[in-house]
Amino acid sequence: MEQWVQAARQKEEDSMALASYTKSDTSRIKELQLEETKASKELASLEHLLENEMSETQSHQIQLDRTAEEFRYQNFPHSCQYIMDIYISHFSEF
Repeated sequence: MEQWVQAARQKEEDSMALASYTKSDTSRIKELQLEETKASKELASLEHLLENEMSETQSHQIQLDRTAEEFRYQNFPHSCQYIMDIYISHFSEF
């Protein structure tokens, strides 16, 4: 009988320990899910900023190329290099 009471008491202690660990695990899972959500939002924001920077950089590169082309035309209108540049830029777009 004493062994049965001791086994029942041990089972109750084990159940309480399991409940405590489950509560702790559940709390930690919620914390990690919140961290994941926050990190995902931050990643999306940074990806958006990167995309904007890339678009702006490409736009500036196009402007710079056009300015360089106009400069060459104004300063060296009959240059063979200018003619080759125009030819290459025209056909490289295809």
